[in-house]
Amino acid sequence: MSGGTMQDVQHISDRLDVLLEAEPFANDRRLAARLCLAFCDRLLPAMDGDLLTALAVGRDFWAGKVGERQRLGALGLLSPRLNRYVPKSAQDGINRLVFGALTDTEGLTWQKGQFLVEMAGYAGLSTDEIENIFAEHLPGFRD
Repeated sequence: MSGGTMQDVQHISDRLDVLLEAEPFANDRRLAARLCLAFCDRLLPAMDGDLLTALAVGRDFWAGKVGERQRLGALGLLSPRLNRYVPKSAQDGINRLVFGALTDTEGLTWQKGQFLVEMAGYAGLSTDEIENIFAEHLPGFRD
């Protein structure tokens, strides 16, 4: 993880745990995808053309500008990358965040939050960046 310790990561996880117990974000079906988009926005310089294209489709899909066919086409761009899984690598973290920007239709659960913290860290985001993104999207995260 870039710019943070395991203790910092645990602190983010603990905040998420407390917040998600008190505030049910599981009903917001687009929240996890919005978080993935926000993480990806910070990672744009590390993305190649296919990832940027897939990310743009994800953004447009959630904005209602493109349909399922375009979303599935973007997933086709990602499929070979996801099949070459390299655990805890920056590239795998980025690939999975772009995938989440295209597919996450569930609310934010504790497990999903943990996964996003982990992938964002592997992708190279600092704990400060991860915290800031959660604070932007989750009212009460910093309380």
